[in-house]
Amino acid sequence: GRAPIFKGYVPTTGKGAAPLIQPAGTIGSLSLWRDWSSIWESKADLFAPETVQGFAQLDTFAGQFFGVREFGPDVLGAFEPHWRLVVAAQDYESIKPVPDVKLPGFALVTELNAPDSDFAQRLKVAFQTFVGLSNVDAVQKKGPPFELVSEQVDGITLATARFMLPSTKAPAATPADQRYNFSP
Repeated sequence: GRAPIFKGYVPTTGKGAAPLIQPAGTIGSLSLWRDWSSIWESKADLFAPETVQGFAQLDTFAGQFFGVREFGPDVLGAFEPHWRLVVAAQDYESIKPVPDVKLPGFALVTELNAPDSDFAQRLKVAFQTFVGLSNVDAVQKKGPPFELVSEQVDGITLATARFMLPSTKAPAATPADQRYNFSP
């Protein structure tokens, strides 16, 4: 009984949000159902024209990261509608070097639609490109660069980035050299 513009917010009968993720030390966990592709397609009905123009720019910009795909149907549509966010405490002393700013661990968890065979690889390349651009910005601001990392956890390959460890022969620290404990 809802207007079609809201179909991306409400699942069909019998479907809903995925179970919460609750690792040891969970601070918070959120699970929601959102069909971002449907929401994207309804943007002209949901937002002011000026905002829709901004979304058009995002569509063009994001397409460059994903092999000239349309952002709504091809990028957002490649994800299942189950989105989960989990925040958990960390053992800061086990992180080397120990971070100056101690933040909890966090993860956004979603799944990809099976039919899109090469999107997972394109998503990884888009992440690597974003990290590379972030490193260019960090160098200009004399900040620490990110190091790309690939690791296997329970048979799943994770592509992550972490701040590069400071050299033991590095010059005196500057305010931009603070160590954070999060990895995008």
